[in-house]
Amino acid sequence: MDRNDSGTVQTGNTISVQVQSTAPALLSYDGYALATFTDYVSFPVPTTDNLIPGHPAAAGDILIFYGLGFGQTSPAATEGIAAEGLTNVPNAVMVFGQGAAGTGVSATPSYCGLTPGSVGLYQVNVTVPGGIQPSPSVPVFLSIGGVASNPVTIAVQ
Repeated sequence: MDRNDSGTVQTGNTISVQVQSTAPALLSYDGYALATFTDYVSFPVPTTDNLIPGHPAAAGDILIFYGLGFGQTSPAATEGIAAEGLTNVPNAVMVFGQGAAGTGVSATPSYCGLTPGSVGLYQVNVTVPGGIQPSPSVPVFLSIGGVASNPVTIAVQ
C-alpha cells in the first residue's frame, strides 16, 4: 500500500499470502448438511414432528448438497456473475460414514459445480451409496483433488 504524504510517496510493508485454489466447505444448519432430496423441499434429517420436512436417506436416493469454495470450474465462470449453465469442478468425491474397514464409503457425484442462477454457490448432486451403517447422524464430507471439506451429517436409514 502506498501513502502520498505531501508529494512524497511512501510504500508500506509488503507481505505475501498463499491462497489455496480449493477450500471446500459444505453448508450446514445445526450440524446437519444443507442438502435436499431432488424435490428441493425435504431434507435428509431424522424424522421430526413436522418441524422440518424430511426423513432419513436410503441407498439409491439422490441428494443435493450445497457449499462454497470448491474452486475453478470448467468452463470457467465469471466472478460476480450468476452461473448460466452447468460448470463442473473436477476430481470431486463424497465420502459417507464409516465402512467395515473404518473408512468412509465413497461416491462420485453426478454433478459438482456452481448452482445455475446463483453467484458463488456450489452444489454436489450425489447418489447415496450402499454399505452405510444406518444412523441419525452419518458424517459426510467432500474431497476435491485430495482437499477435504468440513464434515456435516445426514440421517440414513
